[in-house]
Amino acid sequence: MKILVRPGMYLVTEAVRGIGLRTYAVGKDKTCSCGGTARRPCRHIKAVAAYLKKGGERAPEPRPAEPKLSLPPAAAAAQAAPATCPICGGKVQVLDPFGAKPLWRCSNSNLHYWQWRGEQGVRAFLTSRDHPNKVGAFYRQSPQER
Repeated sequence: MKILVRPGMYLVTEAVRGIGLRTYAVGKDKTCSCGGTARRPCRHIKAVAAYLKKGGERAPEPRPAEPKLSLPPAAAAAQAAPATCPICGGKVQVLDPFGAKPLWRCSNSNLHYWQWRGEQGVRAFLTSRDHPNKVGAFYRQSPQER
């Protein structure tokens, strides 16, 4: 396993036979993106602990949120992590609030975040006439020409 240090977390990359490389985020609070916790550590948390025992570099504290330009309320709400899981209503743990789309994890299933993100992308594609993926001859034709 390869460990990279990032502000507030460690990125653990491992090679999985038949699948390829997988990367997991282990926070300074000993939580892992695979679902491991301090009470039930996974192999990624144990790998970070061994890395630190060998004298590995410690992760710095996370950077404070940078001031952003004021957004319209609808756009600001779209960028914020949900208070509860939009799929099942479970608790949400925010893993990375600083990204363009905040990374969060549902306490009931790690897949709910990706299911939600997929639905957001499909909705944006279907409802927008000017979506970046809608370029090409097909979209330049009128419905009658199609």
